[in-house]
Amino acid sequence: MVETFLYSSATKDGCKIAVGGLCCNDVVNMCAKSYKTFEIIDFGKNKSEFFIDFMLSKYIMKFSLIHVKGVCASIQASKNGKCCGGIAGNPFNKCESANGALERIEEGIYTVAIPGMVGTVFQSDYNTAKRIHEYFLQIKNMEIMDAIKRVVLFMEEKKITFVVASDGSGENSCGIVYTSGQKWCYL
Repeated sequence: MVETFLYSSATKDGCKIAVGGLCCNDVVNMCAKSYKTFEIIDFGKNKSEFFIDFMLSKYIMKFSLIHVKGVCASIQASKNGKCCGGIAGNPFNKCESANGALERIEEGIYTVAIPGMVGTVFQSDYNTAKRIHEYFLQIKNMEIMDAIKRVVLFMEEKKITFVVASDGSGENSCGIVYTSGQKWCYL
């Protein structure tokens, strides 16, 4: 059985961060606590879009326990520049830019991420995953808050286990992580 976890705090240099993910239900607390290490990290002075996403992905890969099936994270490192500071997917794969594709992490675990907007990891069958992907492609031109609200409602209707996150850095970002079961974290 897959469950969600949610962790939020700030880095040593004050960047607000939230991490949500999927893992086996007997290790939920342990998986969430593994990200506490962010509290001793200085994210640095470089606040370019590439650097923020790269560093977030690097640290997620480093701090994730092997029990984590998929992760979504958001960091508020800068208010300037393009939207960035959000990741969704397999925490053990190398960092790649979001492209809106449906990707299978493992049997029954999928991810979709729309660049500059919102991403998700979820547990479902393949047909449901295809419907979720199609829905994500429809929302890519919406205002970010409206898109997040619609995505959360759509995913909750499917009665699946999931995590959704948005970019937390840059202009017009909002920094949200939501885990199924109505657990919100706003940066």
